[in-house]
Amino acid sequence: AKMGHKMNVHKIPASTPTPLSQTRARPTPGTVYWFRPSDLRLDDNPPLLAACASASSGVLPLFIFDPSYTGATSPLSGRRRLGIRRAAFLLECVEDLRRRIVAGGGELVVAHGRPEEVLSEVAGDGTEVYCQAEVASEERGALRRARAALEGRGARLVEA
Repeated sequence: AKMGHKMNVHKIPASTPTPLSQTRARPTPGTVYWFRPSDLRLDDNPPLLAACASASSGVLPLFIFDPSYTGATSPLSGRRRLGIRRAAFLLECVEDLRRRIVAGGGELVVAHGRPEEVLSEVAGDGTEVYCQAEVASEERGALRRARAALEGRGARLVEA
């Protein structure tokens, strides 16, 4: 698939996803785009386009493997939320996303942890973190926790 909008992303050279530990020495990004498991699109992604439009010095693309999503059980069914096939599919999707971002001149930063903790490590004073708005209650809770953690760092969460 071809990207319809040229993204201005930080160039982070690597052949595999960049772990969060390797980003700590980098300057604090002004704009971060937090890819959520429910929407890993580059094309036709209004929140990503908004992040790119607002960024003055590029966008740091970030994906977080959230243990409350990847290791949890569903409160409704009691079954694992992310079975083997679904986990394999998510990994394939994240790898495809990484390849597409690399093709556009950037790199995807990949982290594992609670989003509010990861985002607090990445963001600093004045950082704007863009993400897709969510409607489900568990996802809304994750966004509320992320927003509170970011506000404590002088950053802000922008849901679009």
